[in-house]
Amino acid sequence: MTGKKICLNIYGDGENIAEVRAFAARLLIRNVDTNQPDKSKFRLSKAESHFNKILTSGDASNSLKAEARYGLAIIEERRAIMADGSERRNLQKKASSHYRKIFYASPGSVNVYWIKKAGISAYKIATLLGSESEMESINKRFKLLFGISI
Repeated sequence: MTGKKICLNIYGDGENIAEVRAFAARLLIRNVDTNQPDKSKFRLSKAESHFNKILTSGDASNSLKAEARYGLAIIEERRAIMADGSERRNLQKKASSHYRKIFYASPGSVNVYWIKKAGISAYKIATLLGSESEMESINKRFKLLFGISI
């Protein structure tokens, strides 16, 4: 059974297509094995397409769009694992950019769950990249929003 058929069986034919795309993208990411780059690149590309369509969808809620942006960041991190040198660093920066877009969004426009999760992930990448100023900025906002430091 294909992923699309599985999604339709779970969500039904009349449900929000953005939800179906999110489910399919999550399945694709979950089945990525970085030890098999060719298969992984294909799956990540398909997941990326689903997430990008969610971001431009009028049907998707703000929470689902935040999840899609978070998914795009995960895709860039997975690609970074399979890359070397400067390409790895550039992919990590792209992932960080997605995380920061969620983290710095207005708390009223994005579910707090995604803001917190994105903040922690952005901080992790800032640490990997050795960006002290970014770490400090993220930690300051995290403390302001949640009353605790990362």
